[in-house]
Amino acid sequence: MPREDRQSQDPSPPTTPARPRLTPAEKRIGTLLLQGLDQGEMAKILNIKRSGVKFHFRNMFRKFSIPPIFHQNVRLALLLHQHRREYGIPCQACGET
Repeated sequence: MPREDRQSQDPSPPTTPARPRLTPAEKRIGTLLLQGLDQGEMAKILNIKRSGVKFHFRNMFRKFSIPPIFHQNVRLALLLHQHRREYGIPCQACGET
């Protein structure tokens, strides 16, 4: 059997991009971020300096390939999502239309 025929009969499964691995500290920061806390509040809760929180943010932005220009947009999106009902903003991801 020609090589081309064998390859067409044995398709490989589609590949999906691997999710970045987060450190335990990055997971704690992510949890606090999703609760709507700012970096200063996170630093107090975690008993670390604000520069430590920023360090973890930079690492997560790098891991998820989020360029610096989008950092503020991400924060705004999270705040708008948190207060979406107050502003009357629907969220398709939450099933709200």
